[in-house]
Amino acid sequence: MRRVNLDRTPPRVARLPRVPGVPVVPRAPGLLRVPRLPRASALPRVAVPHNLPPIGTEIYYHNAIRACECERAAACARLRQSAAACARARPSAPLIQHIVLPLCPFNTSGPRSSCHPSRISPMMSEDSSKAETVHLQPVGETSTTREPFKECSTESYDPHDYRQLPNPTNNWETLVHLLKCSLGTGILAMPQAFARAGLVTGILATIIVGALVTHCLRVLVRAQYAACRRLRVPLLTYPESMAAALEGGPPAMRRFAGSLAITVDVFLVVYQLGICCVYIVFIAANIKEIVNPYYEMPVEVHMLIILGPLIAFNLIPTLKMLAPFSAVANVLTFVGLAIVMYYLLSGKKSDAPLDLWGSPATFPLFFGTILFALTAVGVVIALENNMATPKAFVAPCGVLNGGMLIIVLMYVAVGALGYVYCVSECRDSITLDLPKGPLATSVLAMFAIAIFISYGLHCFVPVEVVWRGYLLPRLSRSGAPPARLRIAQYALRVSLCLLTFVLAVAVPRLGLFISLFGALCLSALGICFPAIMEICVSFPDKFGPGRIRLIKDVLLFVVGLVGLVAGTYSALDAIVVSFIKKDPVPLHA
Repeated sequence: MRRVNLDRTPPRVARLPRVPGVPVVPRAPGLLRVPRLPRASALPRVAVPHNLPPIGTEIYYHNAIRACECERAAACARLRQSAAACARARPSAPLIQHIVLPLCPFNTSGPRSSCHPSRISPMMSEDSSKAETVHLQPVGETSTTREPFKECSTESYDPHDYRQLPNPTNNWETLVHLLKCSLGTGILAMPQAFARAGLVTGILATIIVGALVTHCLRVLVRAQYAACRRLRVPLLTYPESMAAALEGGPPAMRRFAGSLAITVDVFLVVYQLGICCVYIVFIAANIKEIVNPYYEMPVEVHMLIILGPLIAFNLIPTLKMLAPFSAVANVLTFVGLAIVMYYLLSGKKSDAPLDLWGSPATFPLFFGTILFALTAVGVVIALENNMATPKAFVAPCGVLNGGMLIIVLMYVAVGALGYVYCVSECRDSITLDLPKGPLATSVLAMFAIAIFISYGLHCFVPVEVVWRGYLLPRLSRSGAPPARLRIAQYALRVSLCLLTFVLAVAVPRLGLFISLFGALCLSALGICFPAIMEICVSFPDKFGPGRIRLIKDVLLFVVGLVGLVAGTYSALDAIVVSFIKKDPVPLHA
C-alpha cells in the first residue's frame, strides 16, 4: 500500500509525453505525474493498493497495453489511482474530464490502440498518430449506486475488433499449441489412471470429464468476452476477468473481487510450475531409460544435464516464436503415440484379470489425473488472447471444440488399450512399460524431445503472470531503463526454471504429483472459477428461462469443489504414505 496526497480540486487534464519510436518505459515518477495543485491539509490521506485496479470505485480507467513491449503500465496505474482517490474523497466533485495519452508506437493503426479503456468510452482524435483522447464523464453522487456497467453501451462494442497484437497466431498455430499443451505427460499417465478407475468407469468418466472441461473452457472464454464488452476493453487476462466479473455481479460477491483475482494468479502460477516440475522428471526419466544400458547414473544427474538447455529454451519470448517448435513436438508426439499404439495392440503384457469398475477409494486420484491431462486452462487463455481471429476459438466447429475432440478420443484410446496391455503393472508413464528394443527406445527419445519443447510453452504462463502483474509495475515506478527491464525479465525466466528444477529433484514422484496438481489447481481454475464468472456476468437478468444457467453453474461449482477436496486429500495422503514408507520413486522402478 502507498499513500496518495489528495488535492482540493482534481486536475482537469493530464498530458503524458509522447513515447519514442522504440518500446521504452517512461521514467517514473516525475515524467508521468499528474499535475499537482496546492495541497489541502484538510483532505485525508488515502491508501491505494499497488497492484489491484480500484474497480470498486465504479470507474474503469486506462490499463496498459499487454501485447507489445511499450510499457505504460506505471503511468496508467498512477492516473487510475489518483482519480480513484479523488472520487472516494470527494464523490460530488467532477473528475478528470479527459486524459491525453501518447499512442503506443506499435498500435498507430486501426480504430484504437490496445490500451484498455475504462468504464468510459474512448474516442480517438482526428490524427490518430499523435494522441489518444479519453473522455471521462463526471462522477457525482450516483457513483455510489453500485451499477458500474450502466453507463456503457455494450451492444455495439466487440472487443475482438479492437484487439491489435504485434505477433498474433493464426488458427492453425493455435490448434498446434492446444494439441501440444494437452498431449503431454498426461496422456502417457492415462493407463495408470484407468487402473485406478477401472476399464468401463475410466472410459465413461474420461468422456464425461472431457465434455465438462470443454464446456467450462467455453464458459470461461465467453465470460471473459462479456467482461471485455462491459468494460469496453479489447483484452483482459484471467485474473482481470475474474475481478471485473465479480464487480458487476451480485453485491455479496463484489467484496471478493480483489482477493479472487490474486487467488487466480496464485493457482495459475502453482499449476503451471507444477507441470514444469513434472516435465523435468519425465524428461530425465526417459533419458535415464535410454542411457542406462550403456552408463547408469542417478536420475538427478540427468535433471542437472538438461537444466542448461531448458533455461536457454525458456528465454524464447513469444508464442509466435514457439509455434514452429510446437509443430515439431506435435509430429514427434503423434509418431510416438502411433508406435505406442502398435505395442498396445500387439498383445498383452500381463494376464491378470481386468478391473471393470474400479474402487471409489482410488477414483479421486483418477479424477485428478484426468483433470491434469485435459485442462490446460492457463495456456488456453493465453492462446485465445494471442489469436489473430479469436472468434474462431469458441466457434461451434472452432479451434477449442475440434482440438478437445481429438484430445479426448486419444486419451480414451491410450488409457483403455494401455490398461488392457499392462493391467495392474502400469507405471507412471506407458513409455516405461514398453519392451526393450530400438523402437521402444526411439519412443522414449521422441517423447523426451516433445516434452522438452512443451516446457517452454507451459512456463510462458507463470512468466507472464509474475512479470506483467507484479514485477513490471514495481520496476516501472522505480524508473528502470529498458535494458534493465530486459535483464529483469530474463532473470525471472531463469529463476522460475531453477525453481522447477529444485522442486523436481526434491519430490520426483511423478504420478502422485500429477494427481495433486490436477485436483488442487484445475478443479478451481477449470471448473469453479468459470462457473463463478458466468454467474456474475449473467447477473441480474441473463440466467435464461427458469434461471437454468444459474442452476447449471451452481452444480458446476459443487462438482469442482468436491473434486478439489477429495482429489487433494487422496493425493496428499498417498504422497505422505509414499514418503513415510520410503518407497522407491515409482517412475524409476
